[in-house]
Amino acid sequence: MADQNGRLYVVRKFKRNGAAIRMGMNLKHTSLLYSNEAWLLPPKPRACWNANGLYDPLQFVLRLRPDVHAELDSAPNGVVTLQELSSEQVLAFSTYFHENIHWWQHVGSVTGLFLSLIYPAQAHLNHEYLKRILSTLGPVKPLRSHNLRMASLPTNGPRLDEDMNIVLNNWHDMEFYRWLVMDPRGVADKLTDPFFDCVGHSYKVAVCAILWCLSAIVDPQLEILPDPRQWDARAAELRQKKVEGFYRGSPIWLPPIGAREIFEGQARFSQLQYLYATSGCSVTWEDCGKGGLLGDIYIRAFLEFLAISGLERPSALDDPIIGLFLIICDIAINPAECCVYGIDDVATLVEKHDCGHRFIMLCNAVRLDRNYFATAIVSYSPEEYWNVEERLCDGAKLISQKRLLRKIESWHTQGSRVGALVDEDRTFRFVEDNLPVRVFLARFLRLQRDRSRHPEFFCWPGIWMTTIRTGALTIDDAQLLFKEHEALFVDDADGDVYPRTFTNRDEKDVKKVFDDFYLWVATYDLTRQWIVGEGKFDFDFGWLTSKYADSEMKEWVSRAFVSMYGVSPDEFEVVSGVSGNEQ
Repeated sequence: MADQNGRLYVVRKFKRNGAAIRMGMNLKHTSLLYSNEAWLLPPKPRACWNANGLYDPLQFVLRLRPDVHAELDSAPNGVVTLQELSSEQVLAFSTYFHENIHWWQHVGSVTGLFLSLIYPAQAHLNHEYLKRILSTLGPVKPLRSHNLRMASLPTNGPRLDEDMNIVLNNWHDMEFYRWLVMDPRGVADKLTDPFFDCVGHSYKVAVCAILWCLSAIVDPQLEILPDPRQWDARAAELRQKKVEGFYRGSPIWLPPIGAREIFEGQARFSQLQYLYATSGCSVTWEDCGKGGLLGDIYIRAFLEFLAISGLERPSALDDPIIGLFLIICDIAINPAECCVYGIDDVATLVEKHDCGHRFIMLCNAVRLDRNYFATAIVSYSPEEYWNVEERLCDGAKLISQKRLLRKIESWHTQGSRVGALVDEDRTFRFVEDNLPVRVFLARFLRLQRDRSRHPEFFCWPGIWMTTIRTGALTIDDAQLLFKEHEALFVDDADGDVYPRTFTNRDEKDVKKVFDDFYLWVATYDLTRQWIVGEGKFDFDFGWLTSKYADSEMKEWVSRAFVSMYGVSPDEFEVVSGVSGNEQ
């Protein structure tokens, strides 16, 4: 139970100096949300008004509603007692806490890292082919519409056909992967697209693409990462033998939930445990429902967990069953298969790598051993975490989290480039080459190292950000861990995006990473528009900053685009759209 003073950790929104993103930069190296519309990015809000907070997985920004910002500004900072806070301040921090868990998920989990790197990979892996298309076809956009319109007409030669097919198939396969992982329930209309081949192919292409992006940073000889070239022959054999899921036109079975539901369930139930602890353990399910905290997207994974496992909903929010649900979420989004250890049989790639499939397998493992799992998590300790995760993974026939974390830890001694990247993260002086990939991978490595030492914190942060339980991890330890792994990019009440501050990194270095990072993101956006975006290029980057005029922002990103591709966006001929099923 909480101690006499009910101590907990909160963070006051950090102050910034008001500096806007630096203009006039060039890309010196080119080596390497979610929406109901197939190829459209989500809306670009100036501020978050439609929800208390959100994390945008394509802009990589944590946003809060202005009134939530105001409450955080008014709150004391650090470890405090309940008596020092208003209920509004506690709720405001719980919102920030919830959204920051989304940052952990998208950068600090294996599933999230792969989803976050799809956007960069779609540009980096196609860069050489896009430049060749420019030399033969010229500046034409979007390539998707041009390709569909010209499918039955003579082309400029087999080389252009090959390059066009590589670019469009690479881009779409990675996009299909994103949708299949994130939202299998809502993906049906995407699977009728002429560029969709089969689920297994999309997963293979995307996983291989991300592994190549990562290897370019830390492992060019593939000495520590799996070698995806070894999967080609087996994938071809599966296609030839018409193994379900690995040939065009194959029947498709998709799990009832995906990363979206698992991410939201993990973040919401961690938030609920935080609020439960800060209420003196008095918050009930009814209170949560009346407070709007139990919407469908937030509890769908939990309800699926209960239905498959055969467990009943517990009465208290710190019950062992809640802890069990959260550890299943944690394991589901951190596959060692394919990404870290490779895979013995490509036929199992989807079920072993996909978090929705993994979630179902883990829930089935609980069903077969309900008596143990229903009461296994009481103290929320690291010992309980390791015991339960190993037994769950054994039951689901998955590689354990202990093995995953040990393998990642071994990278630090096996690869000198890993050590160099860790040093870049320590100083926040990143090499500009493929900078977003470097930043994400470095943050992932740091979080995994801390996760191996304190798995209980990253699995059950709502418990350990308060004193509802006592153990080797103190509230001060939790404070340090949270501060180290806060989101890198957040908005302020004005809607502009700013870099977070570190006490142990130079502010100028952090600001430079922010500037360089978003210049890369802007070029990824224009590259996406070139490939699939209808109409003229959209230079609306008002979601990032209001400090510059639209013309200045256009000039800023256009210079970067010219640096990457050798042609200005203004030079492109725009072709009219073609419907997705028209060939």
